[in-house]
Amino acid sequence: MFTHAARDESEQLYQAITKKSEIIKKIIPYAIFTDPEIASVGLTEKEAVDKDFAIKIGKQPFSRVARALAMGTSRGFVKIIANEKDDTILGAQIIGESAGELIHEFVLAMNNNIKFRDIAKSIHIHPTLAEGVNSAAGGVHKPAGT
Repeated sequence: MFTHAARDESEQLYQAITKKSEIIKKIIPYAIFTDPEIASVGLTEKEAVDKDFAIKIGKQPFSRVARALAMGTSRGFVKIIANEKDDTILGAQIIGESAGELIHEFVLAMNNNIKFRDIAKSIHIHPTLAEGVNSAAGGVHKPAGT
């Protein structure tokens, strides 16, 4: 359904046919290049609840991210869905400027079992849109008073 997924799947198929590796299920993000952009990976909040996960949500509106305000593009948010039990990231959704670029931090995290709290502990450059990712996890870039 997505060009990026098809490229990866064709490489996996080639490797499997030539017995160089086995096929591995991948975490596949997507983006819709509207204005504002929409990007997602993994489960939505509703999907996680429907699968009976006890979840915690981290959310940061771009209206509270310095770079978004400076760019005049403060519509949207970063949202993280994590398993309450073990802090595993189940999914993430971003609506806003550069959502298709920002979602990759969550793809990397999910592929490598990086936890919700690990994103919170990671310092992100100021002022960048990526601070919204850290803030959504409750990290050091969380604006004062929130």
